[in-house]
Amino acid sequence: MTGSKNSDRAPHLGIFWLVDGKLIIDSSPLSEAERYGDHMTHPRSHIRVWAKLRRSGRVPRGSEYDEYPRGRVMHDPASGQFTIFCRQVHSQTQGLDRPDQENPPSEKKESEDWHRFAL
Repeated sequence: MTGSKNSDRAPHLGIFWLVDGKLIIDSSPLSEAERYGDHMTHPRSHIRVWAKLRRSGRVPRGSEYDEYPRGRVMHDPASGQFTIFCRQVHSQTQGLDRPDQENPPSEKKESEDWHRFAL
C-alpha cells in the first residue's frame, strides 16, 4: 500500500478514507489502472484494502470500511480528466429525543451521498 508520499511524479489513482482526522490513502500509478466503464480506476477495492489496514493496526480494530468518509480518484482517458468521487457517511442516532420510541439509542440509521469533483 502506498501512502500520500509518492516518490515519482507519474499520475496516480487511488482510494482514500478520512479516519479520525487523518487521511489514509492507497494509490497506484495510472499505468497500473484497470478499466471501469469509460474510466480507469485503482486496481484495489476499499473492502480489501481496509482489511489489510485493520490487520496492520492503521485503522481501528473492529471497524468497517464504510464507517468513515471515503472516496476514489478515477481517470477518463477520452478527456484526460481526473475525477474525485467521495462519500461521506452521516450517522443519525435514533431514539435520543423520544424515550418512548421503539428504536433504542444504540441503533443508527445511515444515509450516504456521493460527491463528484473534477480536477
